[in-house]
Amino acid sequence: MNRNLVAQARKQLLRRGRALLRAAQAGTGAAGRADALGAIDEAELNELQEIHAALERIERGIFGRCEECQSEIADERLARTPWQRQCSPCSGAEIAADAESRETRVSA
Repeated sequence: MNRNLVAQARKQLLRRGRALLRAAQAGTGAAGRADALGAIDEAELNELQEIHAALERIERGIFGRCEECQSEIADERLARTPWQRQCSPCSGAEIAADAESRETRVSA
């Protein structure tokens, strides 16, 4: 894995995480930091969890590896969204499986 890409991804992850937390703190007004996480909606909380997980992968030296097939995730994909856990082919397979599962439940 390209060290420069990892360093850039780490910076991007930290910047995005701080931005989410600042926005939550601004939304809590006088309550401040203690209630900041309570002000985050579910999508933002999920994003924070993904950011945290990506930072852990960087620390463990496995950042940029697909969790499904263990192949390298494309640099361009990581540059766009550095919290990616899967390569494009595996991510596409997961999306297709989720859609198929929803169709099965709807038709049942």
